[in-house]
Amino acid sequence: MTIRDLDFKVEAAEWTKDANCTDPSIDPDWFFPDSEHPTNLEQRAALSICKNCPVQMNCLGYAIKHWPVFGVWGGMKNKDIKDLVRQIKEQK
Repeated sequence: MTIRDLDFKVEAAEWTKDANCTDPSIDPDWFFPDSEHPTNLEQRAALSICKNCPVQMNCLGYAIKHWPVFGVWGGMKNKDIKDLVRQIKEQK
């Protein structure tokens, strides 16, 4: 599965057109690595691409709202998003 294959909700469609990860020169599979190990080069590349993305917060918000998700979203690894969702739920 690639990010281009995902079924984005209507509210996400508008911001996704500005996302760095939709650049055709970028391999979308980098955002869905087989491993979250810090040495995983694909994941590191995806996190680097997210770093300067103009819609990074929209992407992270989408991932939080639609948890569980898999992969790199909003500049965060899957595990980090999971921890963030848990923290948000604990504060409610």
